[in-house]
Amino acid sequence: MKNFQTVWIGLVLAIVLIGCSSDEESSQPTNNEDKVDEETTDSESEDVLRLGETGEVSGVLGNYEITVNSFEILDEIEGEPSLMEILVLVHFEVTNIDDLPIVGKDVYNGRLFNDENTSQGNLYDFESVKMLTEEEIQPGETVEAEMLFDQDNSDYYELVFNFGALESNATILTWRFDANEASNQ
Repeated sequence: MKNFQTVWIGLVLAIVLIGCSSDEESSQPTNNEDKVDEETTDSESEDVLRLGETGEVSGVLGNYEITVNSFEILDEIEGEPSLMEILVLVHFEVTNIDDLPIVGKDVYNGRLFNDENTSQGNLYDFESVKMLTEEEIQPGETVEAEMLFDQDNSDYYELVFNFGALESNATILTWRFDANEASNQ
């Protein structure tokens, strides 16, 4: 019986040692993995735009450019306070670079993330916010518009157009802006 216990303990130790050594090996990145991670990080950082920069969207609903020009941080709008901490009003413009008209509301799809990666969709209930509508944007035409978001205070915000869309449906664009860049601060 004593021999059986010794063999059993030896087997358990061998299994534990083998398991630990294979975990260490799998957690060590290879040169190929490092290169892929660096390339991914580099391409992501190049895709993040700043205020005043223009991004191009290609999608099934049309091809257009978006420029996020500025934003404001508000406590209230039309007498209504923020349901969170603040309201963020984003001013942007859309230029139709397609050969066919595009419908304004089809490009009105954004989410605003804060520095804790919490996101909010745009609010639609305020008449003073210049929203894109059912009206068509003709080829070569540029229209100005706004998006309003309820959000928490944050050091920075990331506005993502076409968030959640499949890349085959529309290009996903991201703008990052610091809270101190607000035009009313």
